[in-house]
Amino acid sequence: LSKGRKFSSKTLSQTLFIHQTLTDVRLDQNLNVAEHLNTGHDLFLAITTDRPKGCPSLVMSHGGVSGIEGFVGDDLNVLKVPLNYAEGVTEEMITILSERFALDRKQLTAILQGLFTFYKASDATLIEINPLIRESESSRLIYASFKISIDDAASKRQNQIFSLRDKSQEMTVELEAEKHGLVYNQLEGNIGCLVNGAGLAMATNDAVAEYGGRCANFLDGGGQATKETMVKAFELILSDKRVNRILVNIYGGKFSQHVRLGTNLAVGQKVIAESGLKLLAEDDLESAVKKAIQFAGPSRPSPGAIFSKATASSGSSTLDSQKPATSNALATMAYGTQIIGGVSPSIHSFGPHPSPSLSHLPAVPTLRIAISSFPFKPHATAVFVLALHAASAILEAIEAEIPLIVSVAKHVPLHDMFRVQAALRSQSASRLVGPNCPGIIGPAAKCRIGIMPHLQYRARCVGIVSKSGTLSYEAVGATKKVGLGQSLCIGVGGEMLPATNLREILKALLRDEATKGIIGGEAEIEAAEFLKEWDREAVRKGGKRKPVVGMITGRTAPKGRVMGHAGAVADGIPTASDKIKALEDAGVTIAVHPGEIGHLMRALLEREGLIPVEEEQRKDR
Repeated sequence: LSKGRKFSSKTLSQTLFIHQTLTDVRLDQNLNVAEHLNTGHDLFLAITTDRPKGCPSLVMSHGGVSGIEGFVGDDLNVLKVPLNYAEGVTEEMITILSERFALDRKQLTAILQGLFTFYKASDATLIEINPLIRESESSRLIYASFKISIDDAASKRQNQIFSLRDKSQEMTVELEAEKHGLVYNQLEGNIGCLVNGAGLAMATNDAVAEYGGRCANFLDGGGQATKETMVKAFELILSDKRVNRILVNIYGGKFSQHVRLGTNLAVGQKVIAESGLKLLAEDDLESAVKKAIQFAGPSRPSPGAIFSKATASSGSSTLDSQKPATSNALATMAYGTQIIGGVSPSIHSFGPHPSPSLSHLPAVPTLRIAISSFPFKPHATAVFVLALHAASAILEAIEAEIPLIVSVAKHVPLHDMFRVQAALRSQSASRLVGPNCPGIIGPAAKCRIGIMPHLQYRARCVGIVSKSGTLSYEAVGATKKVGLGQSLCIGVGGEMLPATNLREILKALLRDEATKGIIGGEAEIEAAEFLKEWDREAVRKGGKRKPVVGMITGRTAPKGRVMGHAGAVADGIPTASDKIKALEDAGVTIAVHPGEIGHLMRALLEREGLIPVEEEQRKDR
C-alpha cells in the first residue's frame, strides 16, 4: 500500500505531454487501478466504420498493434467483417471468429453481442478493446483496455454520455469557439487565419505553409459567415498573443462586405479603403498569403494589418425576414429552376404554401401525398431539414422513389446514415447526394438543387466535384477568372459516409460530352485507381483522356489532430502525400492551392486542343 501511495503521488504530480495538444500541457489528474492479470494471449477487437461499404465493421486480430490505426492495407493477420446494421453480429460471424482465434463460443457471443448493442445505443463511431486478454489459467476473456469514441453529431440524444466530458483537459479557446458554432484548433505560428468552410480553411493553411509562413490556428467559421460568428472569430484569434497578422478568407455570407466582399466587391473594397483601419484587400489567395507572410515576419512585432482575400462570388444573400429554405427556393426559381411544391410535416393537408412569397406553389405534409397530388412526379427533391431529422426525410424520399435526393444538412449522426445507406443499397430507384454538401448545379440548364451561390456560375465545359462546399466555390471562381465556365458542379459532402462517392461522380463527368475537363477537390486514392482504368480504356478505344486537376488538403495538418470535418489525421493511412502521389501517377495535375486551379485547367485544355485558344482568352468580366 505504501508503495502504491508513493507511486501515485509521483505520477499525479507529473505533466503529461501528448502530440495531439502540441505545445499545450495537460495535468494528469486521475489514477486508475486495475487487478493484476495473468496474461496468456492478447487479442485486438474493434467495431469501427467501413467507409467504402457504408456500414459498421468488426475487426479482430492477434495482439501486437497500437490501435485501429495500426492496420495497413489487407493484413492477412487481421479479420475484417462488415456488419449489417439491422442484423448486427450473426451466428455465422461468431462461428468464424471463434474458430479462427480459438475462443470459447459462449464468451465470445456475449462479448460481441454486448458490444454491438452498446455501439448502436451510444452512437459510437469506434469501440476498441486492446488488448482483449485470454487468461492462461482460466481462459477467461477480459477487457484489459477499452476505448470508445462517440459521435459529436449525436450529442443532443446522448446527454448522459456527454455529461461525462472532462472539459478541464481541453483548451479554453477551443471550447469557447465550440459554443459559437466555430471550429478552432490552436497551432504554432504567428499568422491568424479566419476562413469559412473546413476544406477551404485547410487549403488556406496549406497555402500559408507552401509559401514559408506558419499559421497560429485553424479556424472554420462555417459555410454561412454571419456578423456574430465573425466577431467571435476575431475575438478568439486576437486572444492569441503570438498573432501579429490575420489572414481572412471568407467566401460570401452576410458579413461579406467587410471581409471577402461577396456580391459587392467594388463597394467592399471602397469600405475597407475608407475605414481608417489597417486592412488590405486582395483579389486572390496567393497575393493575400504572400503579403501576410511578408508583414508577419519570423517574430512578433506590434499588432499589424488584417489581410483579406476578396473575391467576387456573386452569390445570393439569405433574406433575414424569411426562413433559409424559403429564401433559397425563391433564389432557385429566379435562377431558372422549376420548383413544383414544398413538403413539411407542419402542414396538415394539401394547400397553398404557408409562406406568402411561395403561396403560388402547393405544399403537402408528406412526399407520398405530393406524388399523388402534384400534376407530375418530381425528378428531384432537396432536403433542408436539420441534421437530427435529415435521415427521416431522406428515407421518406427513398420510399417515394424520388430519382435524385440532395441533403445539405451538416453533421447528420453516423448511425442515422447507416440506416440511410442500408435503404439505398436495397433499391435502385433513388440516388442521394450528401449530406453536408452544397448540392448540384448545371449552369447550362439553369438547374440548382442546393445552396450554391448560383450567380457566379457560367455555362461552359469544366466539371467540378468536391467534398468541401467553399472549396468548390473557389474552383468555380478560379475557372471563371481565366475565362472558363462549368458544365456540372457536384458537392459530394464532407460527412464520414457520403451517399454518392467521388468515383461515381467522376464516372458521370467523364461520360458527359459537355464536360471537357474535370476539377476534383480533395480527391482520393480510389479515384486515382478509377481514373487509371478509365484512361486505359479510352486509349484502347482510340479516344482522348479528359484533363483532371485535383487538390489535396491536409498536407500541413499536425499529427493526430482532425482539423474540422474535412481535416486529415496525419497519422492516418493513406496520408495526404500518399494521395498526391497516387493521383499524379494517374495523370492528375495537382494544384497546391485553390488559386492555381483555373490556370492549370486552362493550360491543360489548351494543350489537349479541347478548346480554341482564342476563345479561351476572352475572359468573362
